[in-house]
Amino acid sequence: MNKIFGSGVIVLALGLITAAAQAASFWSSNTNLKVSEISVENNTDTASATFILFNAALTGFTHNCSDTSGYWVFGGDQVAVDSMRSTALAAKLADRPVRVKWINGNSGSISCASGGTSGIPVVRGLIIK
Repeated sequence: MNKIFGSGVIVLALGLITAAAQAASFWSSNTNLKVSEISVENNTDTASATFILFNAALTGFTHNCSDTSGYWVFGGDQVAVDSMRSTALAAKLADRPVRVKWINGNSGSISCASGGTSGIPVVRGLIIK
């Protein structure tokens, strides 16, 4: 009986850790942040990169990335990038605002595509409002 109870405590603890990790993600506020431009560039290998530009400055979120063009790049695995690309296109075509996930995990800072402070800032998630 103690083993079952102990397993329940472990499951509960894992659930709380997962909830805390999700809470550590930072999303833009519910504003009229809209997609202005989407650009997909194919690299020399099989990969491609999707860049996005928003209609307004990203208030409340600053980054130390070397690229200050205003563009952001979608980050994550190919499934995540494809999903964000589809969401961005749907939001643009419907002229709907979006919420953007800037920070993933517990680092507390925005990632740069080339590591450290090099490259373009990375978007980690995108949803239509």
